[in-house]
Amino acid sequence: MSTDDWEEADIPASDIIDPSETPQLASKPVEDYENTTEIVDTSIPPLNLITKDAVVVTGQVCHRRHADQPTSTVFQFSRDLETEEQPYTRLCHKGKSKAKEEWQPIDTGWLEDKVSLLVISNDEGGHTDVNLTPEALEEIKARVIEIGIELNTESSLLVIPFQYILPKESLPISPIDITSYRIRCRKGSAKYTITAYPA
Repeated sequence: MSTDDWEEADIPASDIIDPSETPQLASKPVEDYENTTEIVDTSIPPLNLITKDAVVVTGQVCHRRHADQPTSTVFQFSRDLETEEQPYTRLCHKGKSKAKEEWQPIDTGWLEDKVSLLVISNDEGGHTDVNLTPEALEEIKARVIEIGIELNTESSLLVIPFQYILPKESLPISPIDITSYRIRCRKGSAKYTITAYPA
């Protein structure tokens, strides 16, 4: 068919593709397709397959050495939730809300004891525009947050610490019984942020 024929058919001549200018795709033998295994990450389902609320966790831990190549561990998982409650987040930066040296209950807001994942961030030492003295820096470094579990003994209440959070660090926890978890600052007081995800 000539260019004139295309023009009569109301098709612009600029849309005509010359076969000689069309790149040829290399064909792949059938046996190559048969031996191909598709790698699919099944840890996090596609959005169109999600039928209920979930929490998705991704992270990487890297071990950096001064004279060698770093090594790292990558982790990720998706956890379906039983409810459709909203996560609860609280900035504990002022007054009584800050972590003190005495053990305090962990506030989970409207979720109460229905918590599947807890993320606590030690907010000390971040976002400072002031040149701090060495003494002030040491004071900030000492504001370590501790997480413990309260046990009922025959004579008194006993809190056993099991985890710590350094300034500018965060910690995810999957609590067994959040009502028995306690928080405190190892020395002085510490600002922190808590986010509780529903069960």
